[in-house]
Amino acid sequence: MILEYNGNAVTITTKYDYPHTREIEKVQAVERSGAGLTHVEDYNVLTNRYTYKYFEIPTAEYELLFNFFNDHARGMYNVFNLTDDFGVQRAVRFVQPRLKFALVFNGLWSGSFTVEAQGSGG
Repeated sequence: MILEYNGNAVTITTKYDYPHTREIEKVQAVERSGAGLTHVEDYNVLTNRYTYKYFEIPTAEYELLFNFFNDHARGMYNVFNLTDDFGVQRAVRFVQPRLKFALVFNGLWSGSFTVEAQGSGG
């Protein structure tokens, strides 16, 4: 996986684990009238979220990921390019304000992060 923002690239050589999830959401609002009729407003927007899970990623790569999250992506703030293990590149943004990783063994971390495709939805 390659994470890149403004010329700063980080390569994570550890492959993410499966199941790798993709969550697609159609942005709509639903409300009910006083008569009980359902009204749906369709905003014609699809969102695509991707969750990447790692089991036993080495500390050096975890620190690369954490530093990219903190210094370049600035948490959820900046859009960056993510190239996955299949070579597919997407403009994405982190969707949570923290990385959820835990030290599970001496020098090995497990956890996950979720990004959302920006622009055309990816």
